[in-house]
Amino acid sequence: MSSNRKSLAALSLQNLACALLIGNLGSYSYAQPASGTATLAPLAYKTVIGKDNGQPAASSIDILDESGTVNVWAKYLQFQARSAHSTYAGSRDYYMTGDVASEHLIDLTVKVNYLGPLYSLQVWTWYIHNWTTNSWDAIGTNQASPGWGSWTILTFTPTGHPADYVRTSDGLIQIGTSSNNSADDADIDYESVIVNYSAKGK
Repeated sequence: MSSNRKSLAALSLQNLACALLIGNLGSYSYAQPASGTATLAPLAYKTVIGKDNGQPAASSIDILDESGTVNVWAKYLQFQARSAHSTYAGSRDYYMTGDVASEHLIDLTVKVNYLGPLYSLQVWTWYIHNWTTNSWDAIGTNQASPGWGSWTILTFTPTGHPADYVRTSDGLIQIGTSSNNSADDADIDYESVIVNYSAKGK
C-alpha cells in the first residue's frame, strides 16, 4: 500500500473514531434531564356562583402583564361578587400533558397576580381539587394584598401530596376561588400552576 493510501486509511479511521466519540457525547448531551420545571397556563374557567367579565382565559390570565396601578380591562379576568349581588365561586382547568405527564411530580405552586379588596373587607380564598379525597383543599387567601392600590403577586403551595392534585386519567389540575361575601369584586391578571418534577426512577 502506498504512503498516500496509508495516510487516507489512517485519516478515515480517525474520522470514524471522532464520529463515534461525538455520537456518544451527543447521546449524553441530549438525554432526558433528571429534573425540570413546567409552568402550566389555564385552558378554561367556569363561574359557578356570581359572575365574571367574560374575558377568554387565553388572552386574560395566561400572561403576567399588569403591575402597579395599570388596569387594562381586556387583560384580566374579573371575579364578580358585588356586581352579581352574591358571593363568588369558580374554577380554572390546567393539564399536565406531554412529557411532563410521565414524570415524577416533586411539588407544585400556584402563582396569582391579584388586584382587589383588602382581606379585612372581603376574603378571597384559593383552593386546589384533591382527586384522592374528592374535596377542595384551601391553599391561600388575599391576606398579603395591600388592596386596590397595587397589583400583588400571591404564591400558594398545597400541603398535601402533589400527585393527589392531578387526575390520573387526563392530567387535570383544578384551581378554585371563592369570596366570603358580596362586598366587592376581584381582578386576576395572571394565574399559573408551576410544577417541579424529576424523571421517574430518579
